[in-house]
Amino acid sequence: MATQLVYVGNALLWKFTANDAVVQRYLNTAERNAVTAWQNANLPIRFEFHPGHTTGEPLYIRVDGNADNANVPKVDTKDASASDFAANLESLSNYQKLVGGNLKGKKVGALLSQGDATTLRVLLNTEFDNLQLIAHRYWNNEDPPADPTAPAATRPCTATTHCTGLVQNTKGKSCCPVCYQYS
Repeated sequence: MATQLVYVGNALLWKFTANDAVVQRYLNTAERNAVTAWQNANLPIRFEFHPGHTTGEPLYIRVDGNADNANVPKVDTKDASASDFAANLESLSNYQKLVGGNLKGKKVGALLSQGDATTLRVLLNTEFDNLQLIAHRYWNNEDPPADPTAPAATRPCTATTHCTGLVQNTKGKSCCPVCYQYS
């Protein structure tokens, strides 16, 4: 069951978990089943979409409890790739808010522990294609493709011209219960 959408002001906050409403809205079942690394429930961050700076299909990263209205760490997903996060988080705009350092001439402390920063980096590196896809669909108001349909359990018998029977839909031939021929 999907969670409810979480808005704080105009910002849509979400976690990269299988039952998150944003994930379920923008990835179909097959895409969700292909995810190899979901966000750890203990990782204290939420991904965010908010109006204002929309160039580059941005994906913002907000540490739980942080209410800053400016310089929220983000990645412009249109211009980034998973390899940008192979070694560190420096590809994120304003990454200093996550790991500490100088931001626009001011010293800022780290909001994430070193372990959480590493977990976030690995998540971005591993699942960036899916995060990028969610961002693209969100910013372009696109739906995911429909889930593939399962093949029918039965099919019409083709053993004789006038047979009206149905046979099991298998890779091999199945016996028709009407004409008793294999089709």
